[in-house]
Amino acid sequence: MATKEAIKERETSTASEFWNLLSPERPLFPATSDIIYRGQSDARWQLVPKAFRGAHNPAHLMFGEHIDIAAQVAAECITLKSFVDHCDSIPLQIPNDSPQFRRQHFPNNVTNWPFHLVQTWPSPEIVPLMALAQHSGLPTRLLDWTRRSYVAA
Repeated sequence: MATKEAIKERETSTASEFWNLLSPERPLFPATSDIIYRGQSDARWQLVPKAFRGAHNPAHLMFGEHIDIAAQVAAECITLKSFVDHCDSIPLQIPNDSPQFRRQHFPNNVTNWPFHLVQTWPSPEIVPLMALAQHSGLPTRLLDWTRRSYVAA
């Protein structure tokens, strides 16, 4: 049975040393690693998606401090719909776009929106749209991860 080696902490004193340590040309580990990285500037921060962080939480902005999960999903749907509308105006194609996708996730009548599907939100079909929205600056419930230390830094 193979044992996992402990990860050794490495300190640097300059930005140049730090970047050289993380360089894609100089891997931190001699073999392929199962390590994934989350780039954050403070190790004390919790792993909380931006859509759930106080000032960035769209539900808090729309509905105030005391929200439930249905309000959270509703706010995320409304935010994504605004993003889709913006993409349509520039025009930028959204992932998985089709008339059926639009009817299912963003029906014309807001009372038919999938707000009630809190247990299954988000559906797998909408995750690529959420990723595009997140990389465009919108708060989503996704967290970025990478297998490359250089990217995380």
